Amino acid sequence: MTTSNQKGLIVYGDIGIDIHINTTLHPRPGQDAKVENVFFEPGGSAANCAAVAAKLGIPTTFVGFILY
Repeated sequence: MTTSNQKGLIVYGDIGIDIHINTTLHPRPGQDAKVENVFFEPGGSAANCAAVAAKLGIPTTFVGFILY
């Protein structure tokens, strides 16, 4: 039987969607603003942490839940 001494990271937490909205101005309360662009990206603090760790080459496991 072989064992591995390789260290890794287990991340537990939320996964969500970040919504980015670009406008030409910052409206005051009650005002409207024209939306120039909207895009969605995977998000959530735990999911983002796991993604960055994996990109850095750290063996990573993500255990999470979806908030709705």
